[in-house]
Amino acid sequence: MNRYKTTFIIFQILLFTGCFSLVEAQDVSVTASAPRVVQVGEQFRVTFSVNEQPSSLIPPEFDNFDLLGGPSSSSSSSVQIINGKMTQSVEISYTYYLQAEKEGKYEIGAATATVKKKAYKSDPITVEVVKGSAPQQQQQSSSSSQSQQSSSQGDAQISGDNLYIRVLTNKTRTYQGENLVATIKIYSKVNIGGLENFEIPTFAGFYKQEIEIPELSQLTRENVNGEIFYTGVLKQYLLFPQKSGDITIEPASLDVLVQQRVQSRSRSIFDDFFGPQVQTFRKNIKSKPIIIKVSTLPQSAPESFKNAVGEYKFSTTIDKTEAVTNDAITLRVNVTGSGNLKLLDEPEVNLPPSLESYDPKINLNVRNTANGAAGSKTFEYLIIPRTAGNYRIAPIEFTYFNPSTKKYITETSEEINLSIEKGNGDAASTVISGLSKEDVKFIGKDIQFIKQGNPKIRPMNKIFFSTRPFYFVYGIAVILFGLITIIQRERIKRNANVSLVKNRKANKLANKRFKVAKNALKENKKEQFYEELVKGLWGYLGDKLTIPVADISREKAKIEFDNLDIDDELQDNFFEVIDNCEFARYAPVSEGEQMNEDYQKAVNLISKLEQKIK
Repeated sequence: MNRYKTTFIIFQILLFTGCFSLVEAQDVSVTASAPRVVQVGEQFRVTFSVNEQPSSLIPPEFDNFDLLGGPSSSSSSSVQIINGKMTQSVEISYTYYLQAEKEGKYEIGAATATVKKKAYKSDPITVEVVKGSAPQQQQQSSSSSQSQQSSSQGDAQISGDNLYIRVLTNKTRTYQGENLVATIKIYSKVNIGGLENFEIPTFAGFYKQEIEIPELSQLTRENVNGEIFYTGVLKQYLLFPQKSGDITIEPASLDVLVQQRVQSRSRSIFDDFFGPQVQTFRKNIKSKPIIIKVSTLPQSAPESFKNAVGEYKFSTTIDKTEAVTNDAITLRVNVTGSGNLKLLDEPEVNLPPSLESYDPKINLNVRNTANGAAGSKTFEYLIIPRTAGNYRIAPIEFTYFNPSTKKYITETSEEINLSIEKGNGDAASTVISGLSKEDVKFIGKDIQFIKQGNPKIRPMNKIFFSTRPFYFVYGIAVILFGLITIIQRERIKRNANVSLVKNRKANKLANKRFKVAKNALKENKKEQFYEELVKGLWGYLGDKLTIPVADISREKAKIEFDNLDIDDELQDNFFEVIDNCEFARYAPVSEGEQMNEDYQKAVNLISKLEQKIK
């Protein structure tokens, strides 16, 4: 029995030791944190954190600041087990209390922590000291002027200098197709209890893509023209101007729940004990409109220019240059860099007639950041040779406009030579000049008999000319010729009117887009689905109203709707479907039912517009 007890104890010790051996070691790091900006005379904290228990920590010299106290230390630890691996994290914090003395930007040096007889240092941090008034986040308003305030009274006391929202752009002059970054930011010197009814600008005239940013959990201090504000970024977008001229970014709107401390008019012992009450009221704030001046691209664009604006690298690859007939060959055209990658059209690839090709498969890998859109776009062509021989694929040209140099840049690939041999089982074939593969037919016999069976023989002296059947057939032919001539003239006249042709074919072209969107819906390709819906709606409207798609905008559509006496409800439905598609296109999650509903709305909308716009 004692032997079993000894074995069990040894097993427990080994198990305990093994578990701790699975704990992954962490690199030792020392971090420093402090407010970025404070005001003269304000007290603040500087905290140094170490992810291992140090034997000692030497703080820096706090020059230009008064050291009021510290360090006060605290510690925390946690253990996680992921995929059988145990991870233990420890944080030891040392906090010092300082007071700012005078204006300026000052550097707090590195702290040195000693862990296992090895020294580790934090990075220096910079604290800016300003003279401006502090935000009211920690201030208590005067009780004498705030007794029995209503929501409207509180709203009136918050001026636009203490609470506002701005749309910031990294540039106000740009080229058509060149990206710019729009940041929607809130500035506050008051207590904020919440944000509601956030309405972003429509960004009419721009193709927009949202930049993913961390969710706003708290505001941070920032020096704004010598004053301290609490600021936070609400949204950030990449914008690509789709037309030239002055484009106005409409204001953003936001309801802010502002909290203010109020004192009851009737003083009592309970007021002194509990202190002033907090009242919340709603304040609506709007940003100012911004005008972006968009320049047209130079007119000297080469034919190979396919709307590429930015800085790119271009390359082509082919999986094989030797193959047999009916064997698939893959040609890839790859564009990498930064710019309007999503809006690039496929480059022109000239193939010999005996090489079959299909519409390219497009692979897009783009990452949107505050520095622009960067990534790659690959056009993958499937080529199938039908006849044996040697073929040459001409060099492929790719042209882009570089806004930095204000020039068009053309890159050219190397020519590709293919050697195709006859595959096993292929029938011998001869290529006849001037005939396509559809014109060549196999008869299947080398001798064709003149006539077989019992032919009917008629007298040679019987003539069809001047007989009644002759004149009957002749009259019918004349009438048919006249009808065909009239119909052909009408068709030519109608096709000569380009606007009328576009108007007639608008519904057909929109249905083609919707068919592609339907396929994307079945394959659950959300972004392609909404992109095709938006293109179908705008393309239909542009063809019906004879407006180029590049020039169409919400304002022009509104004017044309009013000229055609389209009722307001139908107009609102059109713009609502457009907005829903644009929003859902970049939303994190879209359910299949919602995509089906959006598809039906778009189809019904086209049907209603078809009845109104003739």
